[in-house]
Amino acid sequence: MNEIKELAEKYLGTKIGQEVFEAELTQAKHKLDRIIRNEGDANGERKKPYYIAQLVAEIIKSDILTIKCMVDYEDKKRAAHKEDNSPKQPHYSISDINLSSVYQN
Repeated sequence: MNEIKELAEKYLGTKIGQEVFEAELTQAKHKLDRIIRNEGDANGERKKPYYIAQLVAEIIKSDILTIKCMVDYEDKKRAAHKEDNSPKQPHYSISDINLSSVYQN
């Protein structure tokens, strides 16, 4: 498991807390099971540590983007109530996310 965590951190470019990693690993294992069930294991390639590490990194990126969108939505709602017009908020993409600012050990 340590190898998977290290690979996921490498793909993300930041450290992942153990609790976060374990939670995301559980989701990644479920996703991997579905992929293998529906698409096969690609001659064993999908059973290698790097593959599930990529899934872990993908899930973390998705979670971060979701959190940022939810925060922006709540900010817009608060601003709309204060001023009756919402300020423009930037559009986020995965490449814009600074992982180290969201996930800390």
